[in-house]
Formats: sequence, C-alpha cells, structure tokens
Amino acid sequence: MFVAFFISGIGDALAEPVGLYFGRHPYKTRALGTDRTYIRTWEGSATVFVSGVVAVLLHHGFALDARGLAALALFPIVGALVEARSPHTWDQPFIIAFCALVAVGLSFV
Repeated sequence: MFVAFFISGIGDALAEPVGLYFGRHPYKTRALGTDRTYIRTWEGSATVFVSGVVAVLLHHGFALDARGLAALALFPIVGALVEARSPHTWDQPFIIAFCALVAVGLSFV
C-alpha cells in the first residue's frame, strides 16, 4: 500500500502544478463513467508515472526480484492511466483503489 499512497499523495499532488506550469502537450480524456471531457498534460501524467517508479524502487530497496520487476512494470502504468481517466477530484481514491488491486494481484506472484 506504500506504493499506492506514494503515487496518490506525491505523484498526483505534483501532477497538477507540473501540468499547469510546465505542461506543453495537452490531451483530452473522458473520465470513467461520465461523458465529461478533461484536459490533462503529458508532463503531468509523466509525473504520476515517475512517482510510481520511485515508489517501487524505494519500497523494494532498489533490489528487484520477480515481484519487484512485476511491480515496476504495473504500478507506474496503472497509476498514470487511472489518474488520467479519473473524474476531477476523484483521482486519489481511484489511484489508491486500483493500485491496491495491483498489490493484491502481486501478492500471488
């Protein structure tokens, strides 16, 4: 759950200011379950992705076994995709929920 909270708390928190101040590549996305369109930036989404990489590396102590490599392959992508497709202000609970599902799945590896 450390990784989920790190992505949600650090990555998502930094994604908005990074996207606002440094975002030069916007894209439109529709949120899950709604018809509303949101504008995100690749730079903001990359911030969430990088936070996932950092969280996995911190959690596994930079010594990656099979589970660590699977976590490195899944958490950053899931965190970034969920953040991009979540309704505004609902991204943190969605990130935590989907990353928790990934963690449960990885517990069987």
